[in-house]
Amino acid sequence: MEKRFFILSAFLSAFLFCACLKTFAQIPNRLNFDKKIVHYGIRIGYSQAVLNITEKENSPYSDTLYGIGSYYVPGLLVGVLADLRLGEYVNLRLSPGLCLNDRNVEYYFKSNDPKSLTKTQLKTVESVFGDLPLELKIRSKRWINFRPYLLTGMHYSFNLASLRKITNIDDQEKVMQINPNDLQYIVGAGFDFYFRYFKFAIELKMSLGINNLVDNRGDIYTDSIEKMKSRMFFFTLTFE
Repeated sequence: MEKRFFILSAFLSAFLFCACLKTFAQIPNRLNFDKKIVHYGIRIGYSQAVLNITEKENSPYSDTLYGIGSYYVPGLLVGVLADLRLGEYVNLRLSPGLCLNDRNVEYYFKSNDPKSLTKTQLKTVESVFGDLPLELKIRSKRWINFRPYLLTGMHYSFNLASLRKITNIDDQEKVMQINPNDLQYIVGAGFDFYFRYFKFAIELKMSLGINNLVDNRGDIYTDSIEKMKSRMFFFTLTFE
């Protein structure tokens, strides 16, 4: 899934890049845009999230639980952007928003069925994140209407779905609770395109979780996990 994400992002980036090529041959647009101390924008994007899971070595459930896995789940993000100019090549950005991206955890148990050695049980981490990324944008020199840049920074997320009270018994069996607070490190790159009336950017970012998200509830699903950290990929379009 991770490989498909990069292929899709590369294809979309190439398509949008080609669509913007004709702007290179024109007179430079919005020459004073980057001289503003503060400017604002909006962003929308596609995300993929997974949980990096480290199992306990001496788990009391090792006889019945063969393994635990997680796979990428697609999502959507929307938000706003506030950009502060620190220098000719450096900007500080704050971009609060919402990210709708569930995570899945698969548990592989010993099966009593002679046709199958294991049986799988899926737990869903319902996630509606309130995001607060603080990023440092390091830009190159502008070439006509094109300017590449790098990103780094920190990303705080709070899972708003954790505030929902689960009353249905079936939901309790399917839904997994984790620590709602997550701090992540961000790295990425992007391209600014200057049009006549606005600036448009394509970004590809990755965030790596720092916090251990395990919420130990004294059951087989949490006691068997030593560490659980988030990892996300973002393909974002920004309009400023």
